[in-house]
Amino acid sequence: MARASATAAPLAQIKGLEVTERDDLREADEHSGVYVPAEEMSLDDDFMKALAENPMSIFEHGYDHFRDGVVAAFDDLIAKHRGQTVAVFCHGMVMASYLQHLWKLETPFVPQFDYTGIMRIAAASTGLRTVKSVNETAHVFATLQSWGSEAKS
Repeated sequence: MARASATAAPLAQIKGLEVTERDDLREADEHSGVYVPAEEMSLDDDFMKALAENPMSIFEHGYDHFRDGVVAAFDDLIAKHRGQTVAVFCHGMVMASYLQHLWKLETPFVPQFDYTGIMRIAAASTGLRTVKSVNETAHVFATLQSWGSEAKS
């Protein structure tokens, strides 16, 4: 949650808004006590072995509980901010679970998001949700380009 809040801070400052945190939009494995970035994960790690054996084990109270909480949180935000644009800064499994709900995907593990990837959802008052984009990263294009050139040198 600290990384999501820190990422939100510059936009909040520019817009003169306060960053608020919601427990129902926390990452699925927030209580694991271990954070390993995906690019550093190894199938030799105990955590990864357990995850490969049972991917749903990361959900403390079960996946359905997690996903239903995420969907309810987004529905609540939409209802409270009707006609407004809302920016939600969250982690990949939150986005994947919401996308799984919207698109009726079989599993939340199908979409893989880049760090700082943006997903845009339009919410109609009728209840219709339209996915406008998934995993936009143009806002960090220059950074990604510089990482690529550093790797070559």
